Amino acid sequence: MYIGVGAYALCAQLFLSRRHVAALRTDWPIILCLNCMVLVSMVLCFTLEHNNPGAHWSALVLAVVAVACSYVGAALAQRLARNHISAV
Repeated sequence: MYIGVGAYALCAQLFLSRRHVAALRTDWPIILCLNCMVLVSMVLCFTLEHNNPGAHWSALVLAVVAVACSYVGAALAQRLARNHISAV
């Protein structure tokens, strides 16, 4: 499940930020919107699952993986855009 969410976040952010030279600095609202579902589910897990620390860790790791892979996707898109511009 973690690998699937990470791959989804990376690919989605890569396609959302492609050919954008300053993707890491200016696309942070897109990154937050992309991960909104994961962050809301983490907050719901923390508020509704009082006696289950395993669920807390699972939700926290899932949110960290999603946000980290989104930033990696933006960084990869930025790097590809810079290489594309320098090649032209």
